[in-house]
Amino acid sequence: MAKKDEVLKHKELGKVVVKQDNRNDGQKLKDFIKENISSMLGSDGEPDLGKIRDILGLSSLNGYELKFPGKGIANALYSAPIYKELKNIDENKSNKINENFIIKGDNLDALKILAKGYTNKIKMIYIDPPYNTMNNDFIYNDNFRADFDAIARISGLIDESGNKSKNLEEMERIFKGTRTHSAWLCFMYPRLKLARDLLKDDGVIFISIDDNEQANLKLLCDEIFGEENFVADFIWWKKYTTANDTDISNQHEYVLCFAKNRAVFNANLLPRTEKQNISYKNKDNDPKGAWKPTPLHARSGNDSNIYTIEFPNGISWTAPKGRYPRYSKENLLKLYNNGELYFNANGGVDKKTYLSEVRNGISCGTLWHYDNFGHTHSNNEELAALLGKGIFNDP
Repeated sequence: MAKKDEVLKHKELGKVVVKQDNRNDGQKLKDFIKENISSMLGSDGEPDLGKIRDILGLSSLNGYELKFPGKGIANALYSAPIYKELKNIDENKSNKINENFIIKGDNLDALKILAKGYTNKIKMIYIDPPYNTMNNDFIYNDNFRADFDAIARISGLIDESGNKSKNLEEMERIFKGTRTHSAWLCFMYPRLKLARDLLKDDGVIFISIDDNEQANLKLLCDEIFGEENFVADFIWWKKYTTANDTDISNQHEYVLCFAKNRAVFNANLLPRTEKQNISYKNKDNDPKGAWKPTPLHARSGNDSNIYTIEFPNGISWTAPKGRYPRYSKENLLKLYNNGELYFNANGGVDKKTYLSEVRNGISCGTLWHYDNFGHTHSNNEELAALLGKGIFNDP
């Protein structure tokens, strides 16, 4: 296996190539199990088929969980060792470490190679996985991998003669179906687990998805990252037009967000806009600057707290019917003495909320409007301006 320094020195544009190893795939996986997964070993120190079946999920399980054909093998693919390394795609370039680089190859292999040097080091991951749509059927290809075949042989899904068991044949038959959820989940499962391992403790992952797999992806991430680490399921309003050639015009997608550890992750504030600040004015030339009026009353409260107060300027105030005082009499008098109350021409009284006292930013909402986050049409225009037209079919 490539050492950390071997991986780091190949941080330029690269491709995944096979590293020479004289062991066959079955022996490689057996050695990995013996070295790393003691729970799969029998009393003789050799891999135990019964224990392997349990860990692969081939035995019956009880309780609540997201279950799908092939889940056990998908989990084993996550744990299987990688015998590949990065190689510079341009032999004329040096192997100087750059801040940015691209890895060309199977993303499962790429994630495992990155794990050698970047486990618990990545602050943010964004992925745009293949959508499982009717018009562009998702095709599961992991069953063509050598490590998939090795796992299937060790677990008894393929016998010594190369014959597939009925369970494996049925799983592959399901995977060939149109828009099969199981195949898509098997594809995502090991890759999301590897992505989780890359994240720092305060790291976060964003995943673009549409309605076809959004519900399944949420359950899968609940299992991998933990429900307690769910951040938000953002809704991106991606189209500003309505399609009239169908009964329902789809105008949104989702961006699912999970943290490695929600307790230590905090999202930054968005900058305030002129539109948000326009309600702050300085009608009375207050030396504290611009402010906006906020009510002295609230919707909830206790009838025993209702009172009438007369301010030193002779104006009286009581909460409107059905509302309750937000402040005590003592606090209202303090606000009055500090010049933080505004008495309008109609006899109303409001508290001044100063722009200088609000947070220097706003919290991110879960509805992402195209005015602030762009739309598919503008994305195409931005790509065309950067790279030229026709480089990508879809942004």
